Amino acid sequence: MNGTNKKEHNSLTRLEKFSSDDHNHNSKQNKILIVEDNPILVKLYSMYLKNNFFIDTAYNGLDAIKKIIKMPPHLILLDIMMPGLDGFSVAQQMSDKKILIPTIVLTAKHLNKEEIELLKKLGITSYFQKDELTQDILLEEIKKYFL
Repeated sequence: MNGTNKKEHNSLTRLEKFSSDDHNHNSKQNKILIVEDNPILVKLYSMYLKNNFFIDTAYNGLDAIKKIIKMPPHLILLDIMMPGLDGFSVAQQMSDKKILIPTIVLTAKHLNKEEIELLKKLGITSYFQKDELTQDILLEEIKKYFL
């Protein structure tokens, strides 16, 4: 099996797991899409969340939009600085398409006032600097959306 087929197989396995968990009444049926181009951070966030949530990933904005449309998550963790379609563009497309999914921005970029206002205008209610983010802070924020 080459690398592409293996990736597709892993994605399919995750999707099948999510579908089979739909009938359960535990938090694992809550799907979080991590949109982050740094594989180390994807792994870290996934480790934080995998015991309580179904995790899907997109390593760029274009893949994120495709996944959001095809199989919407319950919550999105969105990076701002990504090659190609950045987090602002993802949020703008979601707003334009009237996709209302709670989204938490996690960014290394220090946002200025205009950027914060833009995020609010696009429906983003919370954002965190990655260098200040801890597992506890992230879990506390996510819990707000699933109570």
